[in-house]
Amino acid sequence: MAADIAAIINACDAPYYVEPFVGGASVLALVKKEHRLALDVESNLIWMWKAVQQGWVPPTEVSRELYSALRNHPHDSALKGFVAYGCSWGGKFFGGYASGDDRNFADEGSRRITNKVAPHIKDVFFDCCDYKDAEAYGEGWIFYCDPPFLNTATYSAGGVFNHQEFWSWADSMANMGHVMLVSETEAPDGWDVCWEKEVTSSYTALEPMTKRSEKLFARNLD
Repeated sequence: MAADIAAIINACDAPYYVEPFVGGASVLALVKKEHRLALDVESNLIWMWKAVQQGWVPPTEVSRELYSALRNHPHDSALKGFVAYGCSWGGKFFGGYASGDDRNFADEGSRRITNKVAPHIKDVFFDCCDYKDAEAYGEGWIFYCDPPFLNTATYSAGGVFNHQEFWSWADSMANMGHVMLVSETEAPDGWDVCWEKEVTSSYTALEPMTKRSEKLFARNLD
């Protein structure tokens, strides 16, 4: 999905790009804009991406014992950010140690970050903050938002996600003249579907794989 979404973003004539929910940076790594700002409310993720920018390589082996120790560790760190998401089922923050099927999730995650993301984020400005604190000056910036989906798990750092409040903010940014793109399954009136694809996913090893139609909603997209 990242390549399809990035292609839409790259086709927009806007030098300033903001991603308020950077997460795994799959889209960010493919966006080619002069100025890129990546934000996330989860501080461990921002610690990780800043460390990766400086050349840090995540470990290719993460034991169940290390996973448990970091889950209970009180301090944020790049390693905790990698383990919390990269070694958990469905990429959910400490959502259960991912294992099975002779797969090494830490190795897969480390190689993905090192080979597919790190080379493309060297000039990105990362910051830990809430999406509502994203500042944009002037008009015509492009925002890509991938918030917690309605009726799905939310970030531990963000608490219960207020979807109505998010859409109100997104509308206000669009009214300021910015191009707004939002990944979701549904949106309020006034938002156009510019891309759609059926995806299959599961958040834990115990849950069955389910299908959903993921959409990219837009305002001010020419």
